[in-house]
Amino acid sequence: MKKAFSLAEVLITLGIIGVVAAITMRALQVNVKAKMFQAQYSKGVSVVATGLKAMLADNELFNPEDLPIAGCRNDVGCISGEFKKFFLILDDSYGSLSGNALHPTYNDYTNSGVYNLEAKGVDYMFATTDGFVYGIKNLGDSFLIYLDVNGKTVPNAINYDFYILKFANNGNVYDVTKNYNVNCSAITDESECNHALCNWKANSCVAF
Repeated sequence: MKKAFSLAEVLITLGIIGVVAAITMRALQVNVKAKMFQAQYSKGVSVVATGLKAMLADNELFNPEDLPIAGCRNDVGCISGEFKKFFLILDDSYGSLSGNALHPTYNDYTNSGVYNLEAKGVDYMFATTDGFVYGIKNLGDSFLIYLDVNGKTVPNAINYDFYILKFANNGNVYDVTKNYNVNCSAITDESECNHALCNWKANSCVAF
């Protein structure tokens, strides 16, 4: 005669199954969210690259520093007018988009650091219908593009929902997110400099 499981044994087994299921579901949710952020990142980079390259082509130019937006300086209305020609903008800093549309700081969970965007400053911001917020900073011979794929919604973290791009060198768009904290003066190669949050000037790599 087979021995039946006791109520205690059944409850313990169900409890273990519940714990395993909860852990598995959490892992699946994290994985799904990571893939969602990656897809949003790819879309955001594509939007930036397409729009800025179209801006160059329309003006028959090769270098970002020669674009009309570079001549706008601190005239937000001028910058807004140029960007609206090439991007589908829902709102921008010339309209009603407030200065805190981008989070002031972003956590770096990989290196246990913080990127202080508020201290860096942004010349112009715009938002698109998909909830993305972009920040533009003129570096003189290139532009930084701050990309937040979900606005101020958490996690507000580098390489999760926040990325830093650089528009330079004949219209190329570089992802410089991973190299935001490198020592620019230690870089001796122009290509490596372009992939960092630095500027290549007078055959040397310097912080902007």
